[in-house]
Amino acid sequence: MGTFRNPARAEVRIRSDGTVVVATGTQDIGTGTLTIFPQIAADVLGLPADQVGLVMGDTRLPEAGPTYGSSSTMGVGAAVLLAARDAREQLARLGEGATIADVMGRTGTREIVGSGAYDPGEHGKGLAMRVFGAVFLEVGVDPELGLLRLRRVVGSYSAGRIINPRTAKAQMSGGIVWGWGMAAMEQSRHEPALGRFLAKNLAGVAVPVHADIPGDITIHFVDEVDEQVSPIGGRGIGELGATGVAAAAANAVFHATGKRIRELPITPEKLVAGSFS
Repeated sequence: MGTFRNPARAEVRIRSDGTVVVATGTQDIGTGTLTIFPQIAADVLGLPADQVGLVMGDTRLPEAGPTYGSSSTMGVGAAVLLAARDAREQLARLGEGATIADVMGRTGTREIVGSGAYDPGEHGKGLAMRVFGAVFLEVGVDPELGLLRLRRVVGSYSAGRIINPRTAKAQMSGGIVWGWGMAAMEQSRHEPALGRFLAKNLAGVAVPVHADIPGDITIHFVDEVDEQVSPIGGRGIGELGATGVAAAAANAVFHATGKRIRELPITPEKLVAGSFS
């Protein structure tokens, strides 16, 4: 899958009491940015993550790229990283102390503002940038009823540095569920003459529920850092979790039944049409 990058800016503000606020104009859509941006700043400054806050989603804040195409960690995360380094350098110039609050109190400093900017044009010129994955599925097929069941999934991915393994694995697991829905359930039926959608809403669209997904989903990330793409070292994950799942499902069906189905979703009527070889 491609690697998508957008320009971004961020600020890291160190307050006199030793707490920190990360400020950036991007937004969160549930992909973990609320967790990883404070985590990045905390790591640079040597602080517990609970001492770092985050403000975002406001046009008055430093301008940052959108949250789509797995681009936030690379772009905005890099800007936060650079802003935290800038703040750390300013703090170091004030001298040493037992805590940040001690240093700032002794020098009468009320606030330190570190600024960071990421420009994708400055990284990886002339290089091809991609994320990679290998997806393995085990399925069960009932030849008489045409029922298709997911048994087991293993996904292994090369996506650069993984900032937060827990949230990244959750995101990739969700992508696999998404991919299974694409493979086995979801379809939008059209009226053949005019091409309009027959359904006016999603009430009649089948999507995976808990009973459709096994507990045996294994996610593995290659341990690597790719600073050609971004100072943060990551290349993005996002949609990579869903990419390849439907193809793996179709291959698993072929292995189980000898039937090559090339149009999604793989529904019971397609599985029982004709004979199994």
